[in-house]
Amino acid sequence: MYDKVLKDKVKAYYESHFENNDTICQIFNVNERTLRHWAQSEKWERGKLLNETKPHDLQQQILEQGTKETHEQLANAIANKLDVSLEVAQNVSEEMLFKAMSLDFLNKELARVMLIGKYAFESFAQKQPDSPKTAMLAKEMVGMIAQVKQSLFGKEAEIHNVVNVTSNIIDLSKFTDEQLQQIAAQKKQNS
Repeated sequence: MYDKVLKDKVKAYYESHFENNDTICQIFNVNERTLRHWAQSEKWERGKLLNETKPHDLQQQILEQGTKETHEQLANAIANKLDVSLEVAQNVSEEMLFKAMSLDFLNKELARVMLIGKYAFESFAQKQPDSPKTAMLAKEMVGMIAQVKQSLFGKEAEIHNVVNVTSNIIDLSKFTDEQLQQIAAQKKQNS
């Protein structure tokens, strides 16, 4: 006899994948006759969740509500729809969200977040161009751009003069934090 937790896991997997019975039986160490009986008697539908939930819709929901909120809503919907525990539904939800986040989607999100950071930095730097914090943020921004470039293009970053907010800001990526603070202190004395 199998326990309800295992049966819930099998059902959730069955209805969120298009795997054949042999594969499912191997994954969960369940007898094939038992699996067939469960699926037939309870009218399980192979891949039902994949047919009802499109990756593009999940991507839109992630953009609008965030990953955590989307994950929670999807898990609750799966738990209710399949009548399985929330824990089992959360595992299925995580897998579906992971599949929905294609490389192209992740790259676009990475670039979008980097641009948000860039605009926030530019706004701050225009308001406080001589602040030591501006210099530190500039260094972090250059590092973030380098990481995004490497992530998107798979190359070592070759960033020169990326941060060009005002004419008196130079390429700060080569300076240490201590040197940046000294530059800021000198600017303060000169003003």
